[in-house]
Amino acid sequence: MASLGGLLFGFDIAIITGAGPFIEKYFQLENSQFGLGFSFAALLFGCMFGATFAGRVTDLYGRKKILIYVALLFVVTSLLTGMSNSFELFVTARFIGGLSVGAVSMLSPMYIAEVAPAKNRGMLVSFYQFSIVFGILISYLINYLLRNAGDDNWRYMFYTGIFPSILFFVLLFFVPETPRFLFRIGNETKAFEVLKKIGGEADGFVRNS
Repeated sequence: MASLGGLLFGFDIAIITGAGPFIEKYFQLENSQFGLGFSFAALLFGCMFGATFAGRVTDLYGRKKILIYVALLFVVTSLLTGMSNSFELFVTARFIGGLSVGAVSMLSPMYIAEVAPAKNRGMLVSFYQFSIVFGILISYLINYLLRNAGDDNWRYMFYTGIFPSILFFVLLFFVPETPRFLFRIGNETKAFEVLKKIGGEADGFVRNS
C-alpha cells in the first residue's frame, strides 16, 4: 500500500512529458521557451520544498497521518492541473503537486523501512523503487493512448492521476502507524502490538523481556 506513493511519484514526474506539446499550444508558449521550461520545472521546485520539510513534519505528527494528507494533496493537484484555464494556475498546481511528490519520495520508503520485518525490509523498500519506474511507464502509456483524444487530451492525462491518488488515500486508513514513531511518542503498548502483528510472537516476547 505504501509503495503506491512511489507509483504516484513516477507518474506525476513523467505525465507532463506527453502533455507538453499540447500544453505549449494551449497556453501559447511557442515563443516562450522559458515559460515552457518553467511549466516542466515547477513540480521539481515543489519537490525540493516537500522533501525538505516532510521529515520534520512527520516526526511531529506521524508517518501515517502525513502520508494521508500527501495522498489527498495528490488528488487535489491532479484535479487542479487538469482544470487549469490559465498558465499561472497550471504552474501553481504543478508546484503544489511537487510538494506531495517531494514528501512522498521520503515518507513512503521511510514508512516501509519502519514497518517491514527485518528479513523482508530490503525487498520491500526496493519494491518502492520499482513502483516509481512502473508509475513512469503507466504515464507514458496513458500519454500514448490519449494523444488523439481531442483538444483537451492533456487535461485527461492529468485527470487520470486522480484514480491512483484516491486509491492511495483510502488504503492508507488500513495500515498501522509505524512502531518506531509510536515508541518515539511514548505509546510503547501500541508499538509492541504493531511489532507483534508484523513479526509474530517473537517480537511480542521482546516486550516481556
